[in-house]
Amino acid sequence: METSVSVSSTQDPSSSPLEKHPSSADRNGDLDSEGGSGLEEAGFNWGEYLEETGASAAPHTSFKHVEISIQSNFQPGMKLEVANKKNPDTYWVATVITTCGQLLLLRYCGYGEDRRADFWCDVVIADLHPVGWCTQNNKTLMPPDAIKEKYTDWTEFLIRDLTGSRTAPASLLEGDHADLRSHFFTVGMKLEAVNMSEPSHICPASVTKVRLPPQRSRPL
Repeated sequence: METSVSVSSTQDPSSSPLEKHPSSADRNGDLDSEGGSGLEEAGFNWGEYLEETGASAAPHTSFKHVEISIQSNFQPGMKLEVANKKNPDTYWVATVITTCGQLLLLRYCGYGEDRRADFWCDVVIADLHPVGWCTQNNKTLMPPDAIKEKYTDWTEFLIRDLTGSRTAPASLLEGDHADLRSHFFTVGMKLEAVNMSEPSHICPASVTKVRLPPQRSRPL
């Protein structure tokens, strides 16, 4: 049986005064788990699987047909400000864990080495900003609800965490990313897609709509 899908070039996959008793953490282009509640959730974790089995992931360089498409100017370890997942009017600092083209795997600062709350987001449409954007725009920095009790002074924590770190430059976050939106999908094309109700199943599908995200202009 065939289904219909809508294809987008992007999937609907920051320091003001900190609040001492912040509330929780999505807005925007998040593609995976909920960063603010990952401590309470359990599921398959690719990294843990590799460690437990002693296996190693095949490097993307082994797949020549996609190697160019997943290049990115973002680098692991870069810091940026991103909207909280459960309270999108507030933001928190996150670290880039890995990249895959326009997709970033992020971890909210404060989780340490705990990767259960890591989440993917799409740089084209996600609410991402360079460190310091919240202060400049009078936005609230607030840690995710799942870790809000971990530290009593989050301002001091951020100062320590950001000292000596690399921050994602504004040029990577505030352009229109026109080059990343290019693709060759057209209405009527046939493809195979994951069945959203049964993720372990793949089924034939038809492209019914192709859309692009709105362009983001650079600040004046």
